[in-house]
Amino acid sequence: MSDQSSSRAMTCIQCPRSCRLTVSLEGGVVTSVEGNGCQLGPLWAKREVEDPVRTLTTSVRVLGGSEELVSVRTQGTIPRRLLAQALAAAKGLNLWAPVESGTVVVPDLAGTGIALVATRTVGPA
Repeated sequence: MSDQSSSRAMTCIQCPRSCRLTVSLEGGVVTSVEGNGCQLGPLWAKREVEDPVRTLTTSVRVLGGSEELVSVRTQGTIPRRLLAQALAAAKGLNLWAPVESGTVVVPDLAGTGIALVATRTVGPA
């Protein structure tokens, strides 16, 4: 193994088995995955190591509503490296009531191409 070779232990979250995976890396690229009990483990491990993604969930302020905040989430996953930028963009938002569940709050959150949507309804005050 070269100086850039390493291994990483991970617990797979793709099925209820929670397999303990050993991921071998060469220069930051996954070269092998061992310990998986299903076909999902290696795919998940490769994505999680090389380009991890997450779903952002947070709250946005509602003006003139029956509640001060509405819960929101991204419609899909966004790169983990953009989470702080996406959260900062959401933090500065103010919505006017009423807000319906499923309303697209931001169509392209932080340039990710993924929409931020309300996950509950907040009526007027």
